[in-house]
Amino acid sequence: MKKVLIIEDEEILRETVAYYFSHEGYEVLTAEDGQIGLDLFAAHEIDLVILDIMLPAVDGWSV
Repeated sequence: MKKVLIIEDEEILRETVAYYFSHEGYEVLTAEDGQIGLDLFAAHEIDLVILDIMLPAVDGWSV
């Protein structure tokens, strides 16, 4: 199963995108800031990252 990592600080947007990907059969991981996203990326084999640029902790450009 393909894994998608969604890094987005706005909860409603993060959960909406996650819902649609999971509905299509993807395994979805989510993070609310850049540091959590980096940790998840390092711990899992990710096929696709959807990344917001303006994030708390570590911004999207730094990720």
